[in-house]
Amino acid sequence: MSKAYEMVIGLETHVELRTRSKVFCACPNVFGAEPNTHVCPVCMGLPGALPVFNAQVLRYAAMAGMALGCHVHHRSRFDRKNYFYPDLPKAYQISQFYRPLCEGGALTIQTSQGEKRVGITRIHIEEDAGKLLHDEANGTALDMNRCGVPLIEIVSEPDIRSAEEAVAYLRKLRAILTYTGVSDCRMNEGSMRCDGNVSLRRRGATEFGTKTELKNMNSFKNLHDGLAYEICRQAEVLEEGGQIYQETRHWDPTMKHTIVMRVKETADDYRLFPEPDLAPYDLTDEFIEGVRAKLPELPDQKA
Repeated sequence: MSKAYEMVIGLETHVELRTRSKVFCACPNVFGAEPNTHVCPVCMGLPGALPVFNAQVLRYAAMAGMALGCHVHHRSRFDRKNYFYPDLPKAYQISQFYRPLCEGGALTIQTSQGEKRVGITRIHIEEDAGKLLHDEANGTALDMNRCGVPLIEIVSEPDIRSAEEAVAYLRKLRAILTYTGVSDCRMNEGSMRCDGNVSLRRRGATEFGTKTELKNMNSFKNLHDGLAYEICRQAEVLEEGGQIYQETRHWDPTMKHTIVMRVKETADDYRLFPEPDLAPYDLTDEFIEGVRAKLPELPDQKA
């Protein structure tokens, strides 16, 4: 990549929580079961089925926020994020947009360039979608077991400046969350996966360039290689006088390049509004301090 450019990277990390049941229903939250055996009208989104919030999800999400130095808000709520994909049967996802549970944390990483602080913008709770299973002989099948599995999404500040820093951040994040016990963070099983937002700007500039998003990176190697390729691709386009478009791309580890999936959505595209089936909730000081008291010794403390 030309030294004339500076890379700007922010990561959105999705982490499945280790609860016994799903976030809004009593279906078991387990990995590897026979397809479509752990589903019910609620997680399938059938008409008339109403969600009930799992309190353990709230405890785990708050603990993750505390471990990452975030402020845990006393009052929060859910929003409805409207979009259609084949693995989302009700055509919307219950998430948190306007009032997330946690904001304003940070973690410190070590790279070959030394120590660096990476800010965390927010942590919010949401439900996972199902899973598409592709088979050349039989086409694409749909496993709905993962629908409604509890997730937290951890959004970093755009403080990362290299693929090496991105991997160091994700490794540190995985270590902290594993220590707390809120998730097993098994990337090979999809319980931790990462989206990378990548843009370039002229060195010395303050405004961000147009970003692309690399979707669902499920290993440290894929994250490093995908970001490294995308950074070089964008630099070549800009050097040739071309334009970077805001889009979602897929990293193909076999072909060693990124592929356009779709034009990147914005908040307006999702038609977000307060979730009508779940009331806002308030956390007491006793609840927050009770979660804080259960925080274990973290990696930096142990080191």
